[in-house]
Amino acid sequence: MAVDNFPSELKQQIQDAQLRAALAVNQSVITLYWQIGKLLLVRKEQAEWNDDATSQLSQELTRQFPNVTSFSPRNLEYMRRMAAAYPDEKLVQQAFVHLPWKHNQFLLDKLESREERVWYALKAFEYGWSHNILAIHIERNRIARETQIDFDLSQTLPPEGSDLSRLLIENQHSVNLIKLQEIEKEDNLKQALVNHIGHFLLGLNAGFALVGSQYRFDVGGGEFFADLLYYHVRLRR
Repeated sequence: MAVDNFPSELKQQIQDAQLRAALAVNQSVITLYWQIGKLLLVRKEQAEWNDDATSQLSQELTRQFPNVTSFSPRNLEYMRRMAAAYPDEKLVQQAFVHLPWKHNQFLLDKLESREERVWYALKAFEYGWSHNILAIHIERNRIARETQIDFDLSQTLPPEGSDLSRLLIENQHSVNLIKLQEIEKEDNLKQALVNHIGHFLLGLNAGFALVGSQYRFDVGGGEFFADLLYYHVRLRR
């Protein structure tokens, strides 16, 4: 690897790793939503579920996981609709886990045919379409002009710099799932981040001196704690 190319090649590797991680989390999110929807669908088919039950479940899940915003009655209904639209989980894994939740909701709302939903889902991933671009192609009936799909999603990332790549990394539903999985580790995670920032600042050799961690302040009659407090020797602040 040439020295001159090292920063750009390293940047590319980091960006690819970020996107692969985002895709893996998104896959877990959509799979979880489908599984929840499957359970709701079974209950509804057994006449054991209605709108009131959905609202009660939403309230209970919100109480259990207060930092997660994904379990509104509307979202739970979309999960049920997804399970009804795609009974085979293999189909979900092949076509829909690669797209953010908003894309999947839009496909459920705007298209009736399962085949069309699959086609547009695969194309959205192939070309890195945002939600708005996907809407334009559906409105213009792009499927009527182009029918072939011949790429392997398992070996592909969305185009570099595409709207879809950015959306996957920023996807709030992915963040919510991470919160759901990691909520019990929150304190450990926070401390690890604080420690990392502290080591980084001191390692800069730029004049920072650590005053203390969880440093106590009295402000306006209230008590506050700073995770880290530093004094800059040269700036004297």
